[in-house]
Amino acid sequence: MPSIVLFGGSGFVGTHLQHMLGDRYETIYIADIRKPGWHTKDAIALNPRTVYVDCDIRKPIIDGAFEGEIDTIVNLAAVHTSPGHPAHEYFEANIFGARNICAFAERRHIERVLFTSSISVYGPGEDEKTEDSLFMPNIPYGSSKSIAEYEHRRWLDRAPDRRFLSVVRPGVIFGIGEGGNFTRIANLLEKGFFPFPGRTDTVKACLYVKDLCLFLLSRLENGPGHELYNFCYPEKITTRDIVEAFRK
Repeated sequence: MPSIVLFGGSGFVGTHLQHMLGDRYETIYIADIRKPGWHTKDAIALNPRTVYVDCDIRKPIIDGAFEGEIDTIVNLAAVHTSPGHPAHEYFEANIFGARNICAFAERRHIERVLFTSSISVYGPGEDEKTEDSLFMPNIPYGSSKSIAEYEHRRWLDRAPDRRFLSVVRPGVIFGIGEGGNFTRIANLLEKGFFPFPGRTDTVKACLYVKDLCLFLLSRLENGPGHELYNFCYPEKITTRDIVEAFRK
C-alpha cells in the first residue's frame, strides 16, 4: 500500500484532511514546520497512520525523511494570512515551496499532485469568475499563488502522459480551527455586536472545510491529466447572511 504526503498538513485544511483519509494509505506524512495539533481549538484527532516530518518547503526537501512508495502529494503549504506578513514571505514560501515540492515529486517519481491555490489570483471584485478569468491579483498572496500554479504546470508538462495535476482555487474556507474571517465574526458576536466594515452586502465566496476535503478525496484516484476548479458555494452569500446565520 503506498503512502501520501500532505505538505502543510498541520494547518487548517490539512488537519481535517488527514483525519478523513482513514486507512487509504500505509502512511500519511504530514510535512510542515509546525507539529500537528498546534491549533488549540480544532479538537480533531490525529489519524493513527500519520507520521510528522519537520519540513520547511522554502528549502530543498530531504528525500530520506520519507520512506517507502509515495503515490500522491497534496500541497496545502502556504503563507496566506493577508495582511500579516512582509511581502517577500509570501513569495518565498509559496513559489519556492511549489518549486521544491515539484522537484521532490520528480526525484521520487510521484505522478499525482493536488494543489490548493486561491481565488485571490483573480484580485478583488464581486463579478462572477470562471476558471478562464484573467489573473489580476493585487496582494502578494494572490500574486505568489498564481506563480505557484505555473510551477505546478511546469512539472505536469514534463510528462503529461503519466502525471496528474489537480488545482483547486478555494474561496474563504470556514470550519473548526479556521481562525480567520468567520471566527472573527463569531468572536465579535459573542461580545454582543458586529460592526459591518463599509457594507452589509459584501459578497463572500466561501465554503465549508469538510466539503473541500471531500472534494480533494475524490481526486485521489484520478490521472493522468490536468484539472482546474474554482471552489465555493454558488450562492452569493453576503456578510449580513453570515452574521444572521451566526445569530440564529
